Parts: sequence; structure tokens; C-alpha cells
Amino acid sequence: MHRVAWKNLTKESLNFIMDPINDPYKNFPFLELKETNIYPKKYFISGGVNYARGEHSVGADDQKLLSLEQLLKPGWSVVSWPIPILESSTSSCDQLKFFDRRHTFNVCGKIPEATHLPGAIYTRKYDSNKGWLNDLDDDCISIIASIWGNIYSGQAADTKAQHFVTGCEKIFKVSEIHPTKDLVMDLLNAMGVKSRYGTNPVIKSICTKILDSFNTPSDLTGKTSYCTGKEDLNQYLKESNYYHENSNTYDLISQTKTIDSNFSDTYAYRIIQTAIEAHNNKKSYRVLCASNSSQVKKISKDRAYLKESLHYIWDSFSNIILEDVYKLIRPEAVSVKSLADLNMEIWFKDQISGEFEENGGPIRVSLIKNNLY
Repeated sequence: MHRVAWKNLTKESLNFIMDPINDPYKNFPFLELKETNIYPKKYFISGGVNYARGEHSVGADDQKLLSLEQLLKPGWSVVSWPIPILESSTSSCDQLKFFDRRHTFNVCGKIPEATHLPGAIYTRKYDSNKGWLNDLDDDCISIIASIWGNIYSGQAADTKAQHFVTGCEKIFKVSEIHPTKDLVMDLLNAMGVKSRYGTNPVIKSICTKILDSFNTPSDLTGKTSYCTGKEDLNQYLKESNYYHENSNTYDLISQTKTIDSNFSDTYAYRIIQTAIEAHNNKKSYRVLCASNSSQVKKISKDRAYLKESLHYIWDSFSNIILEDVYKLIRPEAVSVKSLADLNMEIWFKDQISGEFEENGGPIRVSLIKNNLY
């Protein structure tokens, strides 16, 4: 791939890629391209968290960053669009606030020869079909644009469900808007969620997670948390004959997992993977799940997200496994097990004051959809 050495970097040297026809945001409804040029690196300032690629270095695999550094050392690729910048009425001419390509910029910061960088400056535009979204501030539009750009001009699969969730949560919070289902879907559609997931049920899961994060159950008011530290949990397991940190016997796999709503899909995948392994070996599976947060609302959120993710991951497993079977035989001839039919027990460690099973202790999780526990 041809690259222009940093010392030879000019607008003319990147004339091909800087043609507006190559603009990845030309169909994005809230921005229009003003100009492209080469600017001093010192003028570039980060727009903060890039919600399309995770917070800070989370999600940025070290090997990928190392590879990116090796690619950029010789110079800028002639087929790589410049770093996107949103022009603001409050910023000065020597402040170029970029909203994507954060890893690219950070890597260039380690290359002494890269004193100047290509940039594409955008301005806001109004779309009469987008209603309230037009009133969002520049930072919110930047969040939408970074996720949209990653889907339509990057690697769509790199955009995960959690990126939509955290991006939407941030926008609603800073805009002081209490979300409804319609408002959430307006925002998700602007980010390109349907192009990422189509009609996949994950969209419903994303919407639910966003709405749940703004709704604190009334029965949590005045509640306090307990047994949220690792030492407390370890002590509980030592005293328990029923739950184990990690045990695998001839008829039972027993585990304890710390859960976090930010990674609920990952935890759900691992739980179901182990449940299938146990099923295939004619074993039972028991798992105790505990939040590592001391905040009551977060504990409740961790639980709700995990249960939602369990059903989503199980439905995805079922669809993949049965897709080829359906082509060979009549669908009605296939008996599909639901998540509740697995020989599996999932328990939530009691961590909120006043909650426990009738005889005390953890709460058994119902694996029937729409049940609270």
C-alpha cells in the first residue's frame, strides 16, 4: 500500500483520497464537509471518549495498536481518509477537535516525524426529517457520528452492542432528556443500528438496556448493599456447602462468577457455553453470580442485563445450530429446548438489604422470559 512519507505530506500528495467523493460522512445527515487539508499535529485535540471504539484503550488490542504503529511509521496511506474534525463556534482556529480515529492520532503522537496530519473539517447541518436530534449539541452529534462512521466506513463488526448503549446513555444524560422507547430508537437509528444488526433481536436488547439504566426500581429506595467485596464473597463460599468457586465433579459443574452490566453478553456466553458442556456430559450446572459494585442500583442493573443477555445469547445459539437442520427436515419436527429446559441453576448472591430466598441466602433466577427472578 503506497504511503506518503511524513516529510513529504501535502494536500496535493493526498489529492486522490481527499476528493469529496470519498467522504465517508457524505450520507450522514448532521454533518457536511467544509474542507480537507494538512494541519499541525499540535492543533488536534481529542473529543474525549470514542464511543464507537470503547473508552480510553479498552477494546484496543495491544497487538492491533502495535500493528497500527508499524503501518503509520513510514507515512500516511494514500487511501486513508483524513482525521474527521467538527468545527465549533466556540473553538479557535488552532483547536481541531476530532471525533474519530483516536487510536490513529495517539499512535501518530509517538512518531516524531509526524509533525502534521491530514484533517477533514465538518460543520453542522440541519435535517428536517430528524426532529429533536437536530437540537443535540456538538459533542452529542460527534458521538453519533463516530459510531455511524465505524459502521459505514470501518469494520462494522467492531461496533458492539455496548458501544450503542454507552453512547446513548451519555447523550441522554448530558442533554437532560429522559428517554422513551421512541426516543431511544430515533437515536439508535441515527447511529446506524439497523445496518449493524438488521432485524436481529439484539436491537431490542440494546433498547431495553438503555431504558433500564434510567429507571431505578422504586423498591430499591433506601436499600443498602452488603457482601460486595471479593474477600466477603470468598468467605461466604468457604462457609457454603452448596456453592463453589470452581468445581467439576462426575455429575455437577459448580462455579461463581462476578458480573458487570458492561460485559453482560460475555458473561452470558460463558455461562451458556458451560451449560451446554454440562448437558453434553450429562451433568448439572450451578452458577452463583455476584456483582462487584457496592451501589444498589448497579447491582440491580448487573442482574437485569445478565438475564437479558442470557436469553439473547441462547436465542442466537439456537438459530445458528438449527439453521442447517431446518433446511433438511420439517421445522415442526424439531423439538427446541428453551433456556429454562437446560439442567442449570443460576443464582444471584443476595447483596441488597431485605432480599433473600425464604430460607435466607441467594435468589434462584427464573429462566422463563419476563420473570423478575
